[in-house]
Amino acid sequence: MPNHIRSRYESLLQQEWGATPVPFGSRQWNVALAYANTYYLGMSNLGVHSIYQLMNHDPEVSCERVFLPEPTDEEALRASGLELFSLESQTPVAQFDVLAFSIAFEPDYLNLPKLFELARIPALSRDRDESQPLVIAGGAAIFLNPEPVADFIDAIFVGEAEVLVPEFLKILKCSEGKNGSVSATRRQLLERLAEMPGCYVPSVHSDQSAPVKRQKFDGTMDEFTPATRILTSNTEFSNKFMIEISRGCPAGCRFCWAGYSYRRPKMATAASILRMAQAVRPRTNKIGLVATAVLDHPEIEDILGGLEDLDYQIAVASLRLEQISPRLLRSLVRSHDQQVTVAPETGTDRLRRVVNKHLTNEQIKEICRSIFEEGILNLKLYFMVGLPTETHEDVAGIVEFVKELQVIMVEASRRHGRLGSLVVSLNCFVPKPNTPFQWVEVEDEKTLQGKIDFISRGLGGVPNVRVNAMRPREAHLQTILSLGDRSLSSFILKTHERQGHWRKAAQDLGIQSHRFTRTRPNLNERLPWEVMDLGISKLFLMSEWKQAMEARFTAPCPDVDGCVHCGVCPPASILETNPGDQPSDRPSKPPHDGPEPLVFFPA
Repeated sequence: MPNHIRSRYESLLQQEWGATPVPFGSRQWNVALAYANTYYLGMSNLGVHSIYQLMNHDPEVSCERVFLPEPTDEEALRASGLELFSLESQTPVAQFDVLAFSIAFEPDYLNLPKLFELARIPALSRDRDESQPLVIAGGAAIFLNPEPVADFIDAIFVGEAEVLVPEFLKILKCSEGKNGSVSATRRQLLERLAEMPGCYVPSVHSDQSAPVKRQKFDGTMDEFTPATRILTSNTEFSNKFMIEISRGCPAGCRFCWAGYSYRRPKMATAASILRMAQAVRPRTNKIGLVATAVLDHPEIEDILGGLEDLDYQIAVASLRLEQISPRLLRSLVRSHDQQVTVAPETGTDRLRRVVNKHLTNEQIKEICRSIFEEGILNLKLYFMVGLPTETHEDVAGIVEFVKELQVIMVEASRRHGRLGSLVVSLNCFVPKPNTPFQWVEVEDEKTLQGKIDFISRGLGGVPNVRVNAMRPREAHLQTILSLGDRSLSSFILKTHERQGHWRKAAQDLGIQSHRFTRTRPNLNERLPWEVMDLGISKLFLMSEWKQAMEARFTAPCPDVDGCVHCGVCPPASILETNPGDQPSDRPSKPPHDGPEPLVFFPA
């Protein structure tokens, strides 16, 4: 191994705290946990931390990490003729029994062929033999639609790692392998895995097979709370302890895959969260609360108070505007957090109803005014262009809304004696599987770029306003990878051959992108991702799509454990309102103590 790569890996390991590496070969089964991107991004992902923890908790399994090499390291690997190796022991990936991918974002699909090539493992599962690792995968992107990468992966896990990983390890350990080999025959193991609930085996399942049902962890989040397992400065969050305090969101924003994939919200108790925070406090004073809807947590006041008592600097994910409270703002000010991220999404009330957000422009401005009044003068604002039914009036509405918000910010800045700023983040709409917008057409790149240019020009001369915009080209690629079928494996391979030039790859293969980005006129047609059953009624998604086309708002369920009539909640939970009505308040659960969380930190 080139010395500079060894030195860099050793430096990364030395800067980590919380890792408990298990020597390669010291246990019966060796798993390489791969994130299809760099260390910096991979170690920012809680899914990697959770799986690493679950794997190494098993006394018969050793799990090490693998990442996409930095460009200079990749060049050195190729020049030296060496294979891709693990971070902890620098063991070649091909020597592991299992290669497990955690895939959170569809663009990372394009990195899979490179990782296979560097590891000298055939990319296509049909080309691998008994001597090579079993390749499995899970993660948010892949269980939404596994088909674009189904030809690369032996077994795909659909659901939550805390239930699927232990079940997989049981089957693996019962296989008939010797000396740590995967199995007497790979086919036999795959057939066993195909019978496991929540496991999709592309080579065994057919179009006629029943959809693989997503598995959910029946226990409480106190039993397994995803959190930072290894602290390091070499991530996006830099030594910040991240903890998932809840999972799911009842709001029902029609573009949001997370809200539809996790329909019944689950919470970790305040007692469990604060125990974990106290355990890691000697190593960091920074904590990040992760959730689709942070302030939906019924014990959020207790959590914030307890973290303040521990003298933590608190950061939160993007907030639903209607959730923002004076108590939260005071906590952020105390933590020296000078920026809040909010998502108005649109510039007009009508289009906001289309996406199922009930707040009006006037309400949002008043909420932002309260943020400025607390002394937080910097706002990051998320907007989308290209949403269904969007008109020029909607696009112009973003410009006018931001200008009005800038006036409010400047007025508050004068009172506080310092000037704030607004960062406008423009994203192009990308439809996601298993949402009401899965049938919606994506606008062509020229139209999307025209909208972005219009907004950028409109805000270009406004003081203390900055615009960042997603490239429409990226939106089209994400749409293809999100909504594609199994034929995309050849596209992904060809893109790798073309050194990332996916348009040239599509031309080589005669693939027309509009095949995946066009409107799907027949709502009843079978979609590629229907090999999965995430538990959401297709009739419900159709109903929500029609509601969107009429700009009608569907209120969230008043039950904290439920939501609108999605096929998950009982009919009694249904609560629909006319546009402009406000959702009912949801009752809180009483606080309670839970079992000790499955978290391991060194003394």
